[in-house]
Amino acid sequence: MINYILESSISLVLLLLVYMLLFRNDKMLVLKRFFLLISLVFSLTIPFIELDLIPINTGNESTFINQTYNTIVFIGDVTAKAGEQITLYENTTSSNFQSIYIFVILYLFGLSLFLFRFIKNLYKIILKAKKYACVRFQNATIVLLA
Repeated sequence: MINYILESSISLVLLLLVYMLLFRNDKMLVLKRFFLLISLVFSLTIPFIELDLIPINTGNESTFINQTYNTIVFIGDVTAKAGEQITLYENTTSSNFQSIYIFVILYLFGLSLFLFRFIKNLYKIILKAKKYACVRFQNATIVLLA
């Protein structure tokens, strides 16, 4: 329980610092509210996500383990008797897929968020251009909002 509170608090403080740096003087209240709500939900769920931060063997793709057993060992189709030395093939190709998936998910989340904002703002601009008077000036169209 203490770990949950600590991890959640650290996440909240970091996201509050991001908020203070990026959105303190921003006038878009909807974006500020959205960021604060997502920060709260993220901070409450981040302690449940476990990341394996153990270093991964990036040298060889596989490792050979030589061991001498004093008993009979059955490994698939291999049988070793007492005192025989066998070579086990251990596949260590497990890479850091979990962190890659987390980064891809965060990237896609940010991409979809900003794509949604872009399309929404573009739609608002098009609506204002249709609603108000337009004046052609040189190579541009000026929309008169007042």
